[in-house]
Amino acid sequence: MMKDMFRVFGWTFVGILLVGVLLAVALPLASIISTPGRLLTKTLEVDNIVSKYEYYFDTNAQFNTRISQLKTHKKLIEQVVEPAEKSRLTMEITSIQYSCRDLANKYNMNSMKLNQTVFKDWRLPQTLEAKNCE
Repeated sequence: MMKDMFRVFGWTFVGILLVGVLLAVALPLASIISTPGRLLTKTLEVDNIVSKYEYYFDTNAQFNTRISQLKTHKKLIEQVVEPAEKSRLTMEITSIQYSCRDLANKYNMNSMKLNQTVFKDWRLPQTLEAKNCE
């Protein structure tokens, strides 16, 4: 009787241990297998599509604004005589150039991502030239 009880508890313990090991292996494996599906689902969500589409338009517009600001500031600095004002404008130009290059780099980086570039309008440039920020 006692032997039978130990057999039942022993096999129960082995069964629970086996189920635990299987779950420990199967759950991470299931997560890895389902990742592409989750990525595709997130990519095709309406909010994501709209935000990526708008991102490219907004970033391109901001980049072009920075280019215009640079041209304006460079014309201003040629007309200024005061050293303090020249110094201030030079600092602003440096800041605008940094912002401009940052916008170009982020735009170009996102343009290389397949799950984002599919939502970019064909009328927008494929890349933004950071060298235009000089």
